[in-house]
Amino acid sequence: MNGIIESLGLSWQEMLFYAVNLIILIVVVRLLVYKPIKNIVDKRKEHLEFLFIENERLNKEALEIKKSHEKALQDTRLEVARMTEEVTKNAENKSNEIISEAQKKANEIILKATKEMEEEKARTINTCKQQIPTISIDIARQIIERELTEKDNQKIIDDALNDWES
Repeated sequence: MNGIIESLGLSWQEMLFYAVNLIILIVVVRLLVYKPIKNIVDKRKEHLEFLFIENERLNKEALEIKKSHEKALQDTRLEVARMTEEVTKNAENKSNEIISEAQKKANEIILKATKEMEEEKARTINTCKQQIPTISIDIARQIIERELTEKDNQKIIDDALNDWES
């Protein structure tokens, strides 16, 4: 082995020097470059893990809030539907009450008008019954007072009817 090293033009002292330099270089590179970079990478990794965990937590929280809002929205929709149904029922009941009351009033008005018409009819008949003898006597007197023609008869009847109407 010494022959191979000597054929390369190196001595064992140089080889030892190079080996020590290599170890020092490795230690220096490890201390000055590798460890700080590893620390930076580890911190970045920890930060990314923290962000990932925080992201998952926030996603879960957002899903819970979304579910809560959806439930509240559904509850609100159900409440609005219930209130709409209640208002509709109340409006229908009020409408039915108003229609029923209007029908009752209309029936009362019809009955009252029918009663008034019957009373007016009875008064008119009574008035006619009272006036017919007087009109008949007037017609007979006018007929007796003079002799009449067909034209005169018609005129007397028209005059009597006009007197009777007023």
